[in-house]
Amino acid sequence: MQRRICQIIEVQHTREIMYQKAQAHQDKIKTIFDRRTNKDQFFVGDLVLRWDARKEEKGKHDKFDFLWFGTFKISQVLDNNTCILQNIEDQELSKSPVNGHFLKHFFH
Repeated sequence: MQRRICQIIEVQHTREIMYQKAQAHQDKIKTIFDRRTNKDQFFVGDLVLRWDARKEEKGKHDKFDFLWFGTFKISQVLDNNTCILQNIEDQELSKSPVNGHFLKHFFH
């Protein structure tokens, strides 16, 4: 009985060590990935296009449909790369923020 308890404790200890190693590896991979990615910087007044998520799935759009819509101006930049958009005519769309992954710069 005592031997079995010692084995269970040893297995739990091994699991904790492996979890810590896996976590350290994931952190290392994340830093390497973050170093290589270029995040778009958005500022107040920038013109942007927004991704049309409704047409994203296959079959909901044609081959040459434009999946970016509107021309919006950024009225407020929040942390974590989120923005609040407004129309070109300075009317706010909504108070809900939009993730920066769904935006791209518009150059005319």
